[in-house]
Amino acid sequence: MAGRTFNTEKEQQFIGMLMKMPMADRQKELLKCDLNSLAKAMKDYSNPQIEAFALALPRHLRAEFAKTVKMHKGEIPFPKKKVVRRTIQKHHYAQAVVAVAVIIILIFYLDWFMP
Repeated sequence: MAGRTFNTEKEQQFIGMLMKMPMADRQKELLKCDLNSLAKAMKDYSNPQIEAFALALPRHLRAEFAKTVKMHKGEIPFPKKKVVRRTIQKHHYAQAVVAVAVIIILIFYLDWFMP
């Protein structure tokens, strides 16, 4: 979600205005906001205030938004990236090459000594 970011002091004062807005107006304004930037800016608010604020968000974003704010507060750790291990497939051509060479040598040997 791109849109309004909350980096400056003036934009952080806008959060206070959002808190006082009616629910319908708050929903319209939140559609224009970058929620990650908003979560980072709301780290100074208490958890009940955050949950009350998140009621204006769609249902599937409420818990995620509250969790993101708690991460920025330091209450819960950020998820760590998992190391993806990729298995390298080694092709075992050596045995096949040796087998073909032995068969070719055997054919020439049998053809030469046993006509």
